[in-house]
Amino acid sequence: MGSKARQNTPEISIISEALFSLGRSEGFPSHYSENRTPVTIDVVEVGIIFSFACLSVCFAVILLPRYDRKPRIILVCRAVIGMIVSSILLTSNYGQNWEVGAITAIVPYKAGVPDEIKADIGIKIGLRSVNITLKSEGEDKGVGLKNEEINFNERFTWTWDQGRIGFGPFAGRLQQEFRAAQRRGLPIPILWLAEYFTIDGEGFRFGRFYRTAGWYAHIALWAAVPSWIMSNLLFLTVVRYGALWAVITGLLQLLACLIWVSVKNPIPLEVPYNTGDLVTFYGVDFWKTIFSGCLCIVLGVVVILCDLRFPDETTVFFSHDPLSEYEECHLDPEEVDLMRTKAAKQWEEVIRQRKREELIQMQPIDSTDLEMTSINLEEMGPTAMTPSYAISTPLPLPPTQLLLKRGTTVRRAQKGLIRTPAPVAPTNVPFYLSVQKDH
Repeated sequence: MGSKARQNTPEISIISEALFSLGRSEGFPSHYSENRTPVTIDVVEVGIIFSFACLSVCFAVILLPRYDRKPRIILVCRAVIGMIVSSILLTSNYGQNWEVGAITAIVPYKAGVPDEIKADIGIKIGLRSVNITLKSEGEDKGVGLKNEEINFNERFTWTWDQGRIGFGPFAGRLQQEFRAAQRRGLPIPILWLAEYFTIDGEGFRFGRFYRTAGWYAHIALWAAVPSWIMSNLLFLTVVRYGALWAVITGLLQLLACLIWVSVKNPIPLEVPYNTGDLVTFYGVDFWKTIFSGCLCIVLGVVVILCDLRFPDETTVFFSHDPLSEYEECHLDPEEVDLMRTKAAKQWEEVIRQRKREELIQMQPIDSTDLEMTSINLEEMGPTAMTPSYAISTPLPLPPTQLLLKRGTTVRRAQKGLIRTPAPVAPTNVPFYLSVQKDH
């Protein structure tokens, strides 16, 4: 076996050399020329969107095919809304579209090159950096630049130190990157636009103000991330607390937008060109942050109102046990008697009102008749129209001392704040009072 292996070794080496030299005439590994491609997408932003999209699809694929379709659909909708708000928080923080601007102008290309180009110049400002694009194709380029590929996308970051004035080793990161771009020989339109953010004096303090606004807006958005996580966790335990944290999340996002609008340079950024001025306006990251903030506030307020008005239905919607929202309270005999008296008075008033309506419907509509009806009702007294368990009548059963009480009830929350107390049906008597009606 060993001799056969030694005999096959030269054949294997010949085959490997033939495969290695396939398509190569040099006799050594091929060297390819540099392939300079423009940056067209933000890898971080696309990665965040892709990751949350994968999580949303996984939730839908895993949960929807099971039984109990309606609860599963509700759970998937809640998960998708949570993913959307989370992705907006992160993409807005790392995105480059808080302010954007674009213009087409005829500009010089590089130092030492006499030809001019007709190019599309764009600027995208984020919380931590600024992107400058320069693109020119076809006949828009000069005679000496026919074979030149002009498609640049350069980013200058300022996270987060302002640094000293100038371009030395102790200057800010933006100034140092601008000096490095000059050494690399970037096109003049990019350097000209980036220079607006490096000057720090008099009214030219765009870099300082944008950096400050981005820093505080970044803090507000990062504070909204754990707030939204806390909201989703509390929705699994106490619904009203989760709704409150959702409102806080929305307020933090709106605060970030307010900081960006108020802290940035009071003088708007206007860069003059021969065809007009390049002016910036609010981009998609700014508007989607406002949308997400308003969405969180509206959802939180709606859940709070539903928890106050329809507590049991809201608890079931969030997949909770309704009894978990109640607490057992043991009352003293005096407290039970007080509650019994109060409930009997309320019941008496309901019966009086109903009896009044019945008598009014039975008699002709006349002002004198209405007055007589009211007098007769007053003379009849409360005991004539109330059931046999009035205040003076002893209860047929001993009073129950166990009471189920909810943390937030519609009666407690609506007391002079939202609307009048919810009406009580005459046939429904609170079970914890042990009150029975004699037929």
